[in-house]
Amino acid sequence: MQFTLTEVATQVAMPLHLEDPVSAGQIAMDMLQPKDTPTIRTPEEAFVVLNALLAGLLDNELYAEAAKLLWKPSQFSAEPESVRNIFDALFSESQILVQGAASMGKSFSIGVWMYLDWRRDPENTNVLVVGPSENHLQQNLFSHLVSLHNNSAIPGPGSPTNLCIALNPHDQYAGIKGVVIPLGKKSAGRLQGVKVKPRKTPHPKLGRMTRLRVILEEAENIHVGVWEDLINLSANAANSVQFKVVAAYNPKDRSSPVGIRAEPENGWGSVDIETSFSWRTKRGWKLVRLDGHRSENVLKGQEIFPGMQTTRGLEAVTLQAGGARTAGWFTMARGWYPEDAIDTVVIPPALLKDEAMRGEYIWAEEPQPCGFLDVALEGGDNAILCVGRFGKAYGLKRHPDLQHPDGEQTYFKNPDNRRLYRNCLQVDQLIKFPKGRTEDLVDSAKKACDSLGIKAEFLGVDRTGNGAGVHDLLRSRMGDSVKGVNASESSTEMRILAEDTKLPCDEYTLLATELWFATRKWLDVGVAKIGPAVPSTPLVDELGGRRFIQPHGNPRVKVESKREYKSRGHKSPDHADALTGLIHTVRMQSNVLQSFSGRDGKEDVQPMKQRVDVTNRFQRLD
Repeated sequence: MQFTLTEVATQVAMPLHLEDPVSAGQIAMDMLQPKDTPTIRTPEEAFVVLNALLAGLLDNELYAEAAKLLWKPSQFSAEPESVRNIFDALFSESQILVQGAASMGKSFSIGVWMYLDWRRDPENTNVLVVGPSENHLQQNLFSHLVSLHNNSAIPGPGSPTNLCIALNPHDQYAGIKGVVIPLGKKSAGRLQGVKVKPRKTPHPKLGRMTRLRVILEEAENIHVGVWEDLINLSANAANSVQFKVVAAYNPKDRSSPVGIRAEPENGWGSVDIETSFSWRTKRGWKLVRLDGHRSENVLKGQEIFPGMQTTRGLEAVTLQAGGARTAGWFTMARGWYPEDAIDTVVIPPALLKDEAMRGEYIWAEEPQPCGFLDVALEGGDNAILCVGRFGKAYGLKRHPDLQHPDGEQTYFKNPDNRRLYRNCLQVDQLIKFPKGRTEDLVDSAKKACDSLGIKAEFLGVDRTGNGAGVHDLLRSRMGDSVKGVNASESSTEMRILAEDTKLPCDEYTLLATELWFATRKWLDVGVAKIGPAVPSTPLVDELGGRRFIQPHGNPRVKVESKREYKSRGHKSPDHADALTGLIHTVRMQSNVLQSFSGRDGKEDVQPMKQRVDVTNRFQRLD
């Protein structure tokens, strides 16, 4: 009778976990070689057979069965749905996000799979476990990996050292290693030296190259620079056999680097908390979501799998979070981004979808070229010139799609269905200038403005902090009409929309807040659109990531500072800052008041021909 490897592993597991390797080895030998079966007398002989069985399971990608052989169910079980979903994704994908609730086995299941994958080919497999601190790694996933290694029923190769399990701890291409990248430190480049290389002998299934795996522990706390390194790492590997990266996290902030990568292909509105447990993201990642409400322990009302979420555990999570549908409940109980957290960002996702923010205006007259230079001389920030055109438009042309290959055209109309003219801003370019001397930046900016026809009165310049020098020199070169914008000054007394009941100075703390909310309102009423030449990345991410708060006892809202924004793992929002500055410059220089009605605060409709002239007579009128 022919037995499958799965059947053999099932029969061998019990005596092996009863610490009887000789009996386990004999059972394996009898089932795999029923004729002329030799007798196994010593543990050494038994482990030769058991290692061969383990190798067969791993090489046939039967990792769940291999785990059953190595560990007791109390140590690890691959039976929970959440574990099986993670294993399936790790086999088939190269980029995986595991977004989950508390006590759903996110990191542990990933660690088990990666350990088994390393055991399959320890001389040519490199597993990097990236975490925010050595203490975090030691107390969490890496300690679990060491425990799994030390307590394997079939002893594994190599010996654990400090944040390392390897045959040779000095071999940079093989082993399981912890990599500490603290949040807030310069971290880009920490992983760039890690690559795959040709094997000494090609593997019949795994190919000619070594393999690289990266685990991002607590991915929402990983520095943004690591995500840049991953782009370079993935470019060095041809397929998912050679390279895999998996990020585990509790979802807290949709605007974080991992939150941005988690957005579904069709946007957040395309997924639902009750029915969506896996999706492909806009950036090509495979996302696996682990919902605490779907734990078998919760569904059955009893503890079936030790360590996984239970009904009592969910009740405790809900209590600690302050109740159901709170931010903590969404994150820790459901593995879902807090639905109310989206209200804390200045510009909501709905305004940043292509159908909302993209398009080209149909001009009624030649628009005025305009620009804003965001100097951003601090740290690693870049100087950005945001270029646009401002003027009267009577319609909008959408970007081409399948239904409208030439782009759908719509026309502005008032309630009487008469053509309406609106003051609109078309954003055409975001030009980046290299950091350097003030005079070089001014020369580059002036040259660009001259070539684009941007006059001094429609040029704004960031004069916050170090930007004052650039502003002053540019003003001396182009004229006193250049508009200086200092975001740290008080907000203005000029309403943004005709419908506003408060002046900006009564509603917003400092000009920086007014700039961001003016941008939101212009996008909302449809008088600012992004042209086809402006890439979505990183502009959309920057626009959607800025938060605001309502300080206690203060009636005015406040946008978080750039330092606070960057402390959450973001890069400096140079592109978004340049756009907000451009809208402010146009507002101030044109003195325009926008409106949801489309009338810009006054009636501005299609001109009509004169119908009264000198030939008209009044003699016959009584």
